[in-house]
Amino acid sequence: MQSVNERLKWLRKTILGFTQNELGKSIGITGFTISDIEKGKLGLTERNLTAICEKHNINRDWLLTGNGDPIIKPDEENKFLNAITKATNNNDTLLQSIVTAYDSLSDKGKNYIYEFIKNIYENLSESEKTNKSINQSSTNQHNEISATEENQETGKIPPEYKNMSVEELLKQSNIIENLLEKKQKEELLSLQKQNENIEIKDQRNSKIS
Repeated sequence: MQSVNERLKWLRKTILGFTQNELGKSIGITGFTISDIEKGKLGLTERNLTAICEKHNINRDWLLTGNGDPIIKPDEENKFLNAITKATNNNDTLLQSIVTAYDSLSDKGKNYIYEFIKNIYENLSESEKTNKSINQSSTNQHNEISATEENQETGKIPPEYKNMSVEELLKQSNIIENLLEKKQKEELLSLQKQNENIEIKDQRNSKIS
């Protein structure tokens, strides 16, 4: 990979696993532009170079020269510098004001702010874990209900019956049959009673007429 366009193509396919359209969309250009850059028809502009490196943690020096590793493994210092760089480039006045105010504090004040923010972050992390656990539990319950309904619709054996012996299955089957038979008898008796009432009513009407 002697050129920038070759490294970009290798990076897109091997490291990022993107199509040309996906990479282009991630940095605000078209897939056709990415295609032309990879073919050497277009140069990699400073804007696109910076966007690719910042968006996907790519080593700028590697992409330009081939030196070093393709991916930047961000440590705490790099994370901070990246945050400051983005705040400056994007004109994030809120973050700029926070950093400026923090820098003006005493060591005691900075430590207090640090502990305060750390506590908020930890609480948010725990909250996110709890919500994720609740969502996962709800998803599992939904899947179990869906599986049961599917089994009932397709006539498959429900999971709770799979480990039963033949005798247990027959017993369950007999219980269900008896319940159905009892229900059918009750419905039949109710229907007969309705018919008898109709006949009695018809007889009365006949006598009156």
